[in-house]
Amino acid sequence: MSLAANWLHAIGAKSATQMAVILFAIGVIALITVLRLSFGRSEHGRQWGVSILGGVLSAGLLALLIGPWRGEGKQKVDLNDPETRGNIPPSSFDPGAEDVTDTLAVRVSAGFGYTCAVTRRGTALCWGRNQDGQVGNGSEGGVVRTPTRVSGGIRFTSISSGGQTCGVDINSIGYCWGPDPGYGPESSPVPVRISGSIQFLSISAGHVHSCGISTVGAGYCWGDNSYGAFGNGTTKSSQTPVPISGGLRFAALSVNAWATCGVTRPGQLFCWGTAWKDFAHDSIRVRNLFPATSEGIPVLQEVDTDLGFGCTISATHSAYCFGDNNESGQLGNGRVAPKGFTEFGPVASLLRFRQLSVGASHVCAITEQGKAFCWGRNRFGQLGNGSTRDSPVPVAVTGDLIFANISAGDLHTCAVTVSGLVYCWGENQESQIGVEGVGPFLAPVHVSLRT
Repeated sequence: MSLAANWLHAIGAKSATQMAVILFAIGVIALITVLRLSFGRSEHGRQWGVSILGGVLSAGLLALLIGPWRGEGKQKVDLNDPETRGNIPPSSFDPGAEDVTDTLAVRVSAGFGYTCAVTRRGTALCWGRNQDGQVGNGSEGGVVRTPTRVSGGIRFTSISSGGQTCGVDINSIGYCWGPDPGYGPESSPVPVRISGSIQFLSISAGHVHSCGISTVGAGYCWGDNSYGAFGNGTTKSSQTPVPISGGLRFAALSVNAWATCGVTRPGQLFCWGTAWKDFAHDSIRVRNLFPATSEGIPVLQEVDTDLGFGCTISATHSAYCFGDNNESGQLGNGRVAPKGFTEFGPVASLLRFRQLSVGASHVCAITEQGKAFCWGRNRFGQLGNGSTRDSPVPVAVTGDLIFANISAGDLHTCAVTVSGLVYCWGENQESQIGVEGVGPFLAPVHVSLRT
């Protein structure tokens, strides 16, 4: 701080505006004094004095005008308040406070008793069940009660939590960890690079197999292929990625225990493995070794599946579901059917969705306005509407939160707000929510990513 600024503070100026006012007043007094002292002197002397003090006066006036723009009038931000902090763009934070942006998420993935998230800096964190090292922090067994960084210092762009965990880093390299990630008989508590030179766009991690989309849209699968979930015409398992047959180019892929579904770049839906034949028009559970589709399906942009059923979003942002065992209303069609196969059909709602996620027996989706809705099983509060009653139609998640990303797990759900904050709800018996208490939590609770 300059000598003049120190003097101004000493006489009581506590802000930029107060300093400017004092400086302006001094300039006025000084100008009057000079004019009086210089009266009778030469015209040149008077002009010289007026010019100098006029400059001082102008500087004071300029400081008075711009003072409020230099710190005063800014919204005061409480960095201890998660919502206020989250609304500040990353570039607004002090460069020395990088750990703050590392607590703001871009994606979250709820798995089988555990959860993972990726921050704005690309850090992956996981918490919850860690029986086979799926949290990825180098340990195996028990539960991890709060978000913990995945080992290796890898910067991820996406992550997927199935039975195992997989992610794609900033260089499009794929990694998996947890129970038998497809590279041998043993589980891995730290990320293992996927074999080969494939550059991945995204990966969907399943219970016994995983599939990924390359940067050019080609589909690959690896792991256990006993049920034909690779879509390559065989039931031979592979520790390395195997291309999906048909030369299809995918925009989305989703795996479950026995099957895989994908949406091609033109928007056509294909499924293969054990569960569906001719996609959704055969009620007999059979094995389909090649990608199959059916006529009459609208153009789609997204698909997600879990145990025996799946849901999609069309190009017009309508939701559709299909599959068997609708005993909890997870197909969202307003009906409950304990047994039997339900063909591809619309969800009973006029809402327009932009993203959805399928859990073990419930579904959650985000509307175009960022509001979250869920349907299906709700025994543990996984629908987030403040109750434990199942719903065969979409119900709004409690609160006024605006979400950018959502993920339905087996008995819980997690989502990321547009400001980067993580919220979860549902069962917490294995710390999959990431907060204290076993739950169930019937409405969203904030999960801190500070480690």
